[in-house]
Amino acid sequence: RKIEKDANEIINQKIETQKLVLDRNTAERDYGFRIYQGGAVPGKMLKIFRIGDHDVEACGGLQVDSTKEIEEIYIYDTKRLQDGLIRLMYVAGKDLTAKKKKEMKERAEEEKEISERKIKEFEEKKNEKKFAKEEADNLKPEDVNGIKFYSGKFKDMSISGLMIFSKALSKPNSVVLATGKEDFVIGSNSKIDAGKIAKEFNGGGNPKFGSGKSAEFEKIKKRIIKELD
Repeated sequence: RKIEKDANEIINQKIETQKLVLDRNTAERDYGFRIYQGGAVPGKMLKIFRIGDHDVEACGGLQVDSTKEIEEIYIYDTKRLQDGLIRLMYVAGKDLTAKKKKEMKERAEEEKEISERKIKEFEEKKNEKKFAKEEADNLKPEDVNGIKFYSGKFKDMSISGLMIFSKALSKPNSVVLATGKEDFVIGSNSKIDAGKIAKEFNGGGNPKFGSGKSAEFEKIKKRIIKELD
């Protein structure tokens, strides 16, 4: 921001510029090699552009008669090209700088919103993971023909939370059923095929694990108990 501030102070001084055409030897003698700061310029004759005592360069681009014509600059980004060489991306003129500032503000607000949303999602997942493990630790199983059947109904739990719950209860000779707002998971360490049952409720999987889109807890539970009988 200091470069931008200093540049705008010079612009506001409304300095009249000088445009000279000099042969290379004269230009180098009078102004030194700093005239090539913007890069080497070919040809025997050079266009020299001078802004008071602030800067002088060999310049073949667009030039103003006074710094007041620039009105204002706004540096919106930088890019490191190599050690000691950084490119500044900027716009000039009050209309363009105002437009760019608005654009950058909107982008910053959008990025902040995305960042805050990601943090919130992370916290929610972290809390859900903790909740799922706590529920698994406290849940008592039903005994169905020697198989421990764990079942839990969670109104707002995501599929990730349901999977954590199921994994936490993955024990020998056990079956786990967990339903959330619109998902279900079945984990099996027994004779029943979890994927086969899940398929009956528009899901799928393999013998050890099944899942799908359904919150019909009682129906799925009854189907599992029937399979275990």
